[in-house]
Amino acid sequence: MPYPGTRTESNPVSPIASYRRLFALAGPLYVVTAFLGRLPLAMSQMGALLLVSSATGSYAAGGLAAGTLAVANAVCSPVAGALADRLGQRPVVLVQSVLGGLALAMLVALATAGSSTTALVAAAGVAGALVPQIGPLARVRWRPITQDSGLHQPRLVEAAFSYEGAADEASFVLGPALLCTD
Repeated sequence: MPYPGTRTESNPVSPIASYRRLFALAGPLYVVTAFLGRLPLAMSQMGALLLVSSATGSYAAGGLAAGTLAVANAVCSPVAGALADRLGQRPVVLVQSVLGGLALAMLVALATAGSSTTALVAAAGVAGALVPQIGPLARVRWRPITQDSGLHQPRLVEAAFSYEGAADEASFVLGPALLCTD
């Protein structure tokens, strides 16, 4: 009898069975942590926009800070990815999380101190360079998780990538919404 979540000619796999199998392999802690780990990146751009706009009274300054944060993240993420390939994900994410959090705190401190737009934009750029992209790192982990189970099947990897796409989208919807609640 095949394990639930495996495909046979007479037993096509439902998406729910595939997700159940994935979450059983990875464990709920991995799934929850990987989702929550996406939120800082999802929240940081809108947060920079709102913070800097409020501190300076200029939406242009806020947009410049948010755009700088986004571009710095896009430019520096491949470097972090290469380091994660070479050194492993854990040390890279740990360093990025600590330094990225400190950089975001620095942006908040500068904004509350009434610093210049130039200083705020620079701080946003540093934060963007350091905030980890958890989504791509989590996606990479699914292939070894499914292979290590001894039940590596293309259907499980497809389901994992489907879940990851949905988790990314959900984080970029929920993250900014969490910023805008009073």
